[in-house]
Amino acid sequence: LAKANSDAKTLSESQRVPFMAELGKLQSRLTPVQVQFKKLSVDCTTAEHGYVAHSLSKEVEGSLKRMAEQKDLAAEACSGLLEETGHSKVLAVLRRDALVDVLQDLSKFGTLEELWADLAAGADAVQAKDFGPRLQTRLASLPFGACITQEHLASLWPLLSDGALTEAAFKALLRDRKVVLQTATLWDAPEGGEHVSKLYQGEHVQVVEDHPG
Repeated sequence: LAKANSDAKTLSESQRVPFMAELGKLQSRLTPVQVQFKKLSVDCTTAEHGYVAHSLSKEVEGSLKRMAEQKDLAAEACSGLLEETGHSKVLAVLRRDALVDVLQDLSKFGTLEELWADLAAGADAVQAKDFGPRLQTRLASLPFGACITQEHLASLWPLLSDGALTEAAFKALLRDRKVVLQTATLWDAPEGGEHVSKLYQGEHVQVVEDHPG
């Protein structure tokens, strides 16, 4: 329209009058189109805002659900700590994990069966009072000089066995464990299973069976 108005100035009077009349008609037709376009633009903006709000709502809903799951896990973990014997239980678990690390290092100097035969002294099971001294004898041969007191062994022994430690329980104790690096969904079967839980970053998982992929 600006160009048409500029062109009209170069026309003669006889040409300018009909030209401006036609230009006015075009202007009258263009104005409703501009109004409608503006309305559509507003509608699109509103729809876009609604879509973004819906997406954010879903994202917040998912975050709140994850926070609720983490809160329940934290509450479950803290319930044991808040008990009267909670501190002792935590120390026992830490000592058990340290013992497992040491036993795994010892097993590298031979086979797991040889280590068990040495600690059990040919018996089918071993008590804490016998396990401790035999283990200490083996630990003395390590270059980093690890040791475990009988008191500490007694505090963590209930985590290892109800009484005497058997070979099966000993091997299960030294089963490989992996640390979860990122949150993953846990299914009850490799294929076609149902979602049963989640594994969160930092959790330890015992390797029961390896699956391809």
